[in-house]
Amino acid sequence: MLNRLLMGYIALATVWTAGVLLSRLGAFPYYFRNPAIFLAYFCAVCTNVALLAALPQRETLTPRQSAGFWALLCAAALLPWFELWFGSTFYYGEDRSLQGLPFAVVNLGPVSTVVLLTAATWELARPKLEPRLAAGLTAGVFLNLTGLLWRLLVALEEPWRLG
Repeated sequence: MLNRLLMGYIALATVWTAGVLLSRLGAFPYYFRNPAIFLAYFCAVCTNVALLAALPQRETLTPRQSAGFWALLCAAALLPWFELWFGSTFYYGEDRSLQGLPFAVVNLGPVSTVVLLTAATWELARPKLEPRLAAGLTAGVFLNLTGLLWRLLVALEEPWRLG
């Protein structure tokens, strides 16, 4: 069941990211022509396609392939943060600065971090822990990640008074 939900979410993130990558139009055409931003979107599509190919066969993966799968999942979860960091640190144009959060970023934004890392926690904890403990650990990860994301989004809405 979780595999199907995860596949659906990754497929949606892939379609979203590929659509932005292929169109490079819309409100921020200069932003998406930046090579690093383009690379982040391209890597996200490649990572997502690899995850979609590996998910149905995950139970039969060798330990080395399984490690690669988890590395891809973590990369997919961190790519939105790369775009946010690069876009706010090195891309000085006023285009795109914090607009469209939390979804209008590579892989559906920081929400992907919550979804993918929660799914990873469940999948890694379920075979090793008692079911209630695995569910509690997964719920704790989900709540903590959601709380951190909420705090970040609230902090981004406030003026930062850095001077």
